[in-house]
Amino acid sequence: MTRKANKSPLSNALIILFAWASLAVSCDNRDYLSSRSFEDGCWEVKEVIEADQELQGPGKLSLHLKFNPEYRFQNIYLQIRITDPQGKETEIVHNEVLSDPMGEWSVEASGANYLFDLNDLIEIPYTEAGTYAISVAQYMREEKLCGIEKVGILN
Repeated sequence: MTRKANKSPLSNALIILFAWASLAVSCDNRDYLSSRSFEDGCWEVKEVIEADQELQGPGKLSLHLKFNPEYRFQNIYLQIRITDPQGKETEIVHNEVLSDPMGEWSVEASGANYLFDLNDLIEIPYTEAGTYAISVAQYMREEKLCGIEKVGILN
């Protein structure tokens, strides 16, 4: 005769909670035009995130950045290049402050990481309807900028 294991309601609740937490951590439901994850947690200066965006009217650029506690700077400089449908390129260097002078991040931690959604970061220099090429590179004068897990251009 086999015996059924009786599971307490508490153990069932813990299993469900663990499964839900695992799913919540693994899902990223952001709508990306393009994104890149850095397996070693370092964004090399030569790695450029690129995307094309169709615009029928003026638009704004939004980015998603995922940092880990190893990031050692208070800010991040980003080099953003936008090319309009006629091939005219605009370059913007943007400085985003991430923490205060005491090292306190300006966003809450999400697990072991810090997530920044930079919504409406800059106006895209709109000239006409069409496809705009967007590229984003780190501009911190570090060959390998460590402490960054992911960068994405949001739709």
